[in-house]
Amino acid sequence: PMERAGHSLVACEDCLFIFGGDGGPKQGRLNDLWRFDTTKQEFNRLNTTNTIPKRMKHSATVYKSLMFVFGGCDDQQYDTDDKSAESLHCLYVIDLHSTAASLQWYKIEIKGLPARVRHTLHVLHAKETADST
Repeated sequence: PMERAGHSLVACEDCLFIFGGDGGPKQGRLNDLWRFDTTKQEFNRLNTTNTIPKRMKHSATVYKSLMFVFGGCDDQQYDTDDKSAESLHCLYVIDLHSTAASLQWYKIEIKGLPARVRHTLHVLHAKETADST
């Protein structure tokens, strides 16, 4: 993948996934998805359908084989003093284990959570226990 800033990187099993970011003045915002296989030590660009809007400074996390991407911004002038730039308010998910030739993004409608930029997103794993009652 090209050099970029403001992208996300998540881990799923033996692979790392890079999404989006900013490719600089010539490329602008990005919405590409790359997989780095840590065993083979190689990158591959993944084909996706239902392309999501280009973005940077978003957050991403993985739960099981699902990668979630939330928020960020797509305004080229976001880093200036122009306060008119808006953050993105949308949540997308993609199944990283899909066997289809092209992975598909799905938009999840959410309410009650304001748009965010430069934030983090985490999944906390709780140990499941049997109910003793």
